[in-house]
Amino acid sequence: MEEYIKNLALSYGFSACGFANISDTALPAEKFSSWLNAGFDADMHYMRENTDKRMNPSLLLDGANTAIVVLLNYFSNHSQPDEKYKIASYAYGADYHYVVRNKLRLMADEISLKYHLPDGCFAQYCDSAPVFDRYWAWKAGLGWIGKNSMLINPKVGSFTFIGVMFTTLSLASDTPISERCGKCTACLDACPTGAIVAVNFPPRKPKDETASAKTSKDLDNSTDATVQKVVDGAEKENMTVGSANNFETKKEV
Repeated sequence: MEEYIKNLALSYGFSACGFANISDTALPAEKFSSWLNAGFDADMHYMRENTDKRMNPSLLLDGANTAIVVLLNYFSNHSQPDEKYKIASYAYGADYHYVVRNKLRLMADEISLKYHLPDGCFAQYCDSAPVFDRYWAWKAGLGWIGKNSMLINPKVGSFTFIGVMFTTLSLASDTPISERCGKCTACLDACPTGAIVAVNFPPRKPKDETASAKTSKDLDNSTDATVQKVVDGAEKENMTVGSANNFETKKEV
């Protein structure tokens, strides 16, 4: 069943798929509590709500045993128009909340049909519920957490959406990937406002207020340089970096 589900995920255009047992949330719960206590949530008060569901997935899906985690690469070679404003790369396309969840729902339907499963075996999320998505992605063997707190996949980097589908099925867990950043500080050095603090990313004011006055062109140059470092590093490690969006809901033909 595990192999079938992973192949099914790839057929729907996902870049990777893995499984994680949801019995242990002690590690993310501890880190999350420390993050909140340090005030890193700033004015995002909603982060303090529904912590019980975040730390206990069975409150989101009764009888949940496994997290089926998928990645969808959103890296694109298409350049945005040279305007005064810029759209974040992850938002430069269809609304990923709907795209990822729709793909997961269709996957759940196919799995249920093939294995004659009853209703209520799956629940799909993509930034739509209190879920430790990056933790589950790491535990499912889909990458490691970088110094900028982002999940980094060995093949497609960090330009990915994370989708989590909790299920009552008991699936064999994948092996987490150990941290590979080493002494690299590319993400820390490139941040134009100095807001990234390894290993946390507090939404705070920049160290230098004048930094926020940088032009879009300045930020583009900084971002391009960082992306090139990632690409160069990926090539050295015989990795591949995604080259296009895949926002289609239907399976690839």
